[in-house]
Amino acid sequence: MEQKPRNPLARQHVASRKGAAAWGSPTPLKVALLATVSLVLGGLAAWVLLDSTQSSFSMAESGDAAVLVEKGASGGFNARKGLELLEEAALWIESATGRRPLADGRRFTAIMTAGSFASLAPPDPLITERFSGADSPSRLPLRRFARTMRGGELAFPVFPSPDGSYAVIDLEAAPPLPSMVHALVHAEASFRRPPAAKALTDPFSDRFDPEETTRWRFVDETVALLLSELAALGGEAAQASAAFDRAASRYAEDGPVRDEHRLRLALTGTVEEKDADYYLAAYGFAARLLAVAGSSGTLGFCARVVSGDYDGLEDALARLEGGFGPGDVDSALGF
Repeated sequence: MEQKPRNPLARQHVASRKGAAAWGSPTPLKVALLATVSLVLGGLAAWVLLDSTQSSFSMAESGDAAVLVEKGASGGFNARKGLELLEEAALWIESATGRRPLADGRRFTAIMTAGSFASLAPPDPLITERFSGADSPSRLPLRRFARTMRGGELAFPVFPSPDGSYAVIDLEAAPPLPSMVHALVHAEASFRRPPAAKALTDPFSDRFDPEETTRWRFVDETVALLLSELAALGGEAAQASAAFDRAASRYAEDGPVRDEHRLRLALTGTVEEKDADYYLAAYGFAARLLAVAGSSGTLGFCARVVSGDYDGLEDALARLEGGFGPGDVDSALGF
């Protein structure tokens, strides 16, 4: 008969030997099982801590371009489909103007939200990762925009960065392709602007000219509206003038854009820099370009603006048929 040890430590030692005996000696199967459980637990912990798990977005990259798509977008829209949309918009702009956006593989980020821009407000890890190391002037507008209640431009649910490095698009507020075209046109026009013209429109430059900046912003908006509306029409430039008349009716006193403008003013107390009258003027200027310079001449002008193929505003406009110049932009703006 086994004599029970009186010492408590001895009893504990006996119990541990009995537990080990119950488990048995190690075997390859048991070692493999333990390793598998450890890997699963470790993988689960790593997955929980991943930026992509904690983020409100999924991300996909192609070269230096990336898209972030908010999770829960309707129709199962995800980052892979976002890349396809970005490529489709770039191809459409190339077909209309002969100039392909992002052709040199420059860094660009498209952030696509699902119904609002509220997901931009928290410090989202994927957004932080994508913009780590970016110049503060590029990130500042995004942080400011995330704190506002405004849902992009009145014309399209798009917020383009001033330097053309990124654009935010609400997928649920308008057809995605025209919105992406609108965003890309803004991004390329800003990014490709020649140094001499860019110095006049850069608020950090000692050559900054507010009036010249206003003119360029209006030209950029006109071209972005023109190409995005053509994308919505399927590229039928001959129908564009009539389409712009219909589009402009949305900005009339009793139109839905005016109602949206009033709602934003009531909710935020902020006067829109680009209000309904501004877009009405841009639509009118686009329609005049088509009527006077023709569809071919107008698309050629769009190509110059998108690619930065001009010396200055006067040069960009002078190549249009009909004798256009900066004065025509001033007249459209009501200067």
